Amino acid sequence: MKRFRYFFLALASLALAASCTQKEEPFEPGEPDIAGCYGVYFPVQDATGPHTYDPTMPTTIEFTVKRTNSSGAITVPVSYTESEAGIFQVGTLSFADGQEETTLKVDFPNAGTGINYSLSLLVDDPQYASKYSDSAISVDFSVLRVEWVDFLNPVTKEPAIFTINSRWDSMFGPMRAKLKYYEVNGIRTGVFTSIDTDKSGNAEGMWHSVPSVDLKITWYVADQSGVSHKNSEGNDFVELPKQYFGYDYNNGDWLAVPLDKAATPIFVYDYPWYWVERGYDWGSDGMGANWLAEANATGQTDGSYPAGYYDGNGGFYFNIYFYIPGMGGWSPDNYGTVAIADGFTRVDYSLDMELDYVQDGVLPVYFTAGVDVATIKVAGFEGELTATQIANKAETIAAGEEPNAVSISTEDFELDEEENVLIGASGLTFEKSGTYTIVAVSFDADGKAQVSTSAVHTYVSGDDTEEYAVNLTVGAEATPERYEGYDGKTSFAFYLVGKDVTEAHVAIVEAAKYDANVENYQAIVKADEDEEFALSADAIKAVNGEGGYYDIASGLAANTEYVVLVWATNGDEETFGTARFTTEGLPNEVVAENGAYVYTLFFTDEDGGPYYDSIPLELNPNNGNYELKNWGYGVTFTFSYDKETGKVSVPLQYVGYTHPQYGRVFVGDSNAIPQAYIDAYEIDVEPQSFVDEDGNFHFYLSYITEGGAYAGTDYEFYLLDGESDIPSDEPGDEPGDDTGDDTGDDTGDDTGDDTGDDTGSDTGDDSGEGEGEGAGEAAFHVEIAKTFQSASYTGRNHEREVKAVSMTATYLAPQKISHSFKAAKVEIRPEFR
Repeated sequence: MKRFRYFFLALASLALAASCTQKEEPFEPGEPDIAGCYGVYFPVQDATGPHTYDPTMPTTIEFTVKRTNSSGAITVPVSYTESEAGIFQVGTLSFADGQEETTLKVDFPNAGTGINYSLSLLVDDPQYASKYSDSAISVDFSVLRVEWVDFLNPVTKEPAIFTINSRWDSMFGPMRAKLKYYEVNGIRTGVFTSIDTDKSGNAEGMWHSVPSVDLKITWYVADQSGVSHKNSEGNDFVELPKQYFGYDYNNGDWLAVPLDKAATPIFVYDYPWYWVERGYDWGSDGMGANWLAEANATGQTDGSYPAGYYDGNGGFYFNIYFYIPGMGGWSPDNYGTVAIADGFTRVDYSLDMELDYVQDGVLPVYFTAGVDVATIKVAGFEGELTATQIANKAETIAAGEEPNAVSISTEDFELDEEENVLIGASGLTFEKSGTYTIVAVSFDADGKAQVSTSAVHTYVSGDDTEEYAVNLTVGAEATPERYEGYDGKTSFAFYLVGKDVTEAHVAIVEAAKYDANVENYQAIVKADEDEEFALSADAIKAVNGEGGYYDIASGLAANTEYVVLVWATNGDEETFGTARFTTEGLPNEVVAENGAYVYTLFFTDEDGGPYYDSIPLELNPNNGNYELKNWGYGVTFTFSYDKETGKVSVPLQYVGYTHPQYGRVFVGDSNAIPQAYIDAYEIDVEPQSFVDEDGNFHFYLSYITEGGAYAGTDYEFYLLDGESDIPSDEPGDEPGDDTGDDTGDDTGDDTGDDTGDDTGSDTGDDSGEGEGEGAGEAAFHVEIAKTFQSASYTGRNHEREVKAVSMTATYLAPQKISHSFKAAKVEIRPEFR
């Protein structure tokens, strides 16, 4: 601001003079504005700065101009500078008498497409512009005329409709959108715009948010500044600039709607922008041409760099990061959001390969291949090859010039319908033991090579098995008295002693279940998909140490035999080890032999009515809780009952069913549901569960899912005597004499007898398979006991001080095992429950 600048200079001169011995010079102010100066200026306005114009838009813009002296009609001289002569036509700037504000029109009909033109306007005549005004007497403007084009369906030549899938499908469902873009110098600027509507027919934005929210992208179709903008597969990189997600974080609710004063907007962008937000310098311009160069400098050029890309066949893949200002950011999954356009023939030649430990002299090789892969050629090479050597071997195999390559047809591979991939297995043998690099290449139906992959593993010949064998001992014993808080009914100790063990997985399993399904339990513990079983690095060190590794299994049932199941490897071979221990105490007390439980929400009979099942009610003497075993999908329904107060409490617990969209389903007291769910879904909380005068249990329950959905609130009932009256199944209906009489005659005898016979023999299988369509999703259960990993390992015979660190392992039913073990025919079968 000029007047402040001059004033500051004057002060600086005075301060300098005060420090000198020279005579102080008198201050002489600058010349005043010309008498009658009109004070013309440009106020702050959106017309200034860079603008993008579609060729269909008018090639004109108007600037707002004001003056401080409105006397008289005037025409103001305007000088201007343009980037290229003949592009801009600047109109006349005039004010009528008494007029304080007017407009200055600028046309640019000669502006070509794809070129950025700039213009600077200046009012500098002292009769019209003040020398000392704080307001701008000049403005800058630039225009880029572009032609927006639609991303087309190659068959219909109409705008393609994209189906966008992401991790948010469980909450919002897939999205549908159209894409338009313009291109300048090999860079396409695009916008995905939603075509979805809500239940009322109103337009929705991306992510099913407010209509104004689109998904903006920058799509590189050519290299920039000499830096390749393609990934290792030759696909175009696609950036997501920082942009509003359409939802806000509000007092703990990260999808708060409607907004209030406490709401903070949530932004989305891709990997580079995320680190810019975190303060990382991705180059002089923050982004643009330098961000990939910075990535190259860090060595992330092998395709693992998580930048979005276009696959050249109608598919856009994004690695979206989310950011809440002041709280940080997070990323769901690499390429967890995929936009697929209709009209394209999708092909999948992908290839993934896993190697397993040698079995009877054969190295198992498990393949996960794209559905369009016709054959796979695989060969093994002695030693651990470099990346360059692997690439050369892959080219040799692709050209059909590798004599040791084996060709495998995918005709006999299994189709995984859920993942839409082919699963298959093969095996390799070599003349001698050692480290080998396995290289595989996928081919299409025409015999053209597509994708290669590689893996390194140790091969052990049959003659060398003993030399490479894993050295491991597993044992179990009663929990020593020095561990306070543990007793023989609910815990025992176990230990692992080995040599050169590199990895070990441990699970505590009921012996009866393990003995019935040995191979399945071994496969699950080995795969460890949920990372439930792996010992820590410190624990592995202890396994190989002088005294071995010692730990406690706790939270167990009384009078029950358990198996300590261990999978371990030394990097060359693998082994399974077991130890058994039976806890003390009596089995759970049976409260009622012929109980009938009413299922009114998730489980119904063929007519859609309440489902009755005879389930004994048991009291667990170890914790004082009541249990209904094999409830629903085979899990145990747990609740507490205080005989003095009559209060019944049902903690939030997994029902055994996993919804295909919303994840695992949980049940708990209706008034114990988290407040966030009560507020978000306007839940009408039912009364507290209770026990009536006959000792029958009445439950008011709510069901929610881990994906954020609310399934409903319902009334359920446990009848101690199967021959007695069964109350109404209507939610919220208070049971009484009327409902008892009505239902007692009709259903009391039937359900008491029928379910006693039917479910007694059938529920074992049914619950394993589940009820209806969702049943097949019920997975094989490995029951995990709570343990702690020791932090101190000294001495022999396990007589040592052990520092306990709680792991608080959570019961999670594995949904499936890895493709490798499916390929090896180690399958989880639903009848095993």
